[in-house]
Amino acid sequence: MAQFCFSRDWGQLATGKIHQGIKYASEYLQFAVYGTQVPWLAISLMKIPFMPEPQSAMMDFSSKALDERMQQEPEIPDAMSYILSEKEPEAQQFLSKHDLGSDVFMIMLAGADTSFSVLVNLCFRLAAQPEYQSRLRGEIAPAFSTDAQDKTIVNWPLLSSATFIAALINETLRLHPPVPSGMPRVVPPEGLRIPLDNASSDTSLNDPKYIQIPGNAVVSVPTYRIQRDPRFWVEPHSFIPERWTTKSEMILDKRAWCPFSLGTYGCAGKYFALMEIKLVIARLVLDFDIKFVEDMSQKEMGRFLETQQDWMTLQPGPLQLKFERRQ
Repeated sequence: MAQFCFSRDWGQLATGKIHQGIKYASEYLQFAVYGTQVPWLAISLMKIPFMPEPQSAMMDFSSKALDERMQQEPEIPDAMSYILSEKEPEAQQFLSKHDLGSDVFMIMLAGADTSFSVLVNLCFRLAAQPEYQSRLRGEIAPAFSTDAQDKTIVNWPLLSSATFIAALINETLRLHPPVPSGMPRVVPPEGLRIPLDNASSDTSLNDPKYIQIPGNAVVSVPTYRIQRDPRFWVEPHSFIPERWTTKSEMILDKRAWCPFSLGTYGCAGKYFALMEIKLVIARLVLDFDIKFVEDMSQKEMGRFLETQQDWMTLQPGPLQLKFERRQ
């Protein structure tokens, strides 16, 4: 995301070390999760003259990264190139130094942490069910160059139309949504009336036909819960990518799939994230066999899945995998 946002290579793959910016983001998320679930706490903290350490460290880092980026224009445009060159009068009010720093802040948090959790969980699923790796290779191999000198060439239209890799990603996003608790929203001042699907003809208070939510209340729908609801999914807790291909009857209501949220304020980076995940997984599966370092029992697999934490974004626990290069 540093490369995408402000043309910086943090060298994490080369050094094997986590960059300080990622550490700041992780510490901030552990702090911020309380504000998303307890709105009055977040409002109260914003009124304190000084910001708590995790937030101030992340904001300072974002501001410095922005300053460095504004001092140079990269040859290949990055995300900030388009934001900084925005000329529409309506957009000018959102281009202050504070707003631009907030953009960097949000791109780093929303763009890096979310894709990371999906990739970890998808690699776990592929290691647990290696037959999916073989099936996936057969589907995606035609999309990649056979030129030994340049294996980075990819036929994107062919890869983007591949159905099984999309099914694997969709099912991973369903069982392991990057934002498990969903995003908070404010109810309109006039309130909101939600009909109940299972309401009977009795309109008494003991058996209401709808729920009335008062105006200006902060609400959210936990993505984790709705994407495992048996009203919408057959075998909701099972990893079955075929439900997105040959077993569509296992999806009872596709509207319940909402890992990127919905509507006007849905994730702006949805298609970028899907492209990124698809390219990384495709390249990994073509070049490597993904395995557990040591065989994991069903109990150990269950422990890995059950101990993932919600820090506003999903945080998988330790997972030891080995990637054996294929001949």
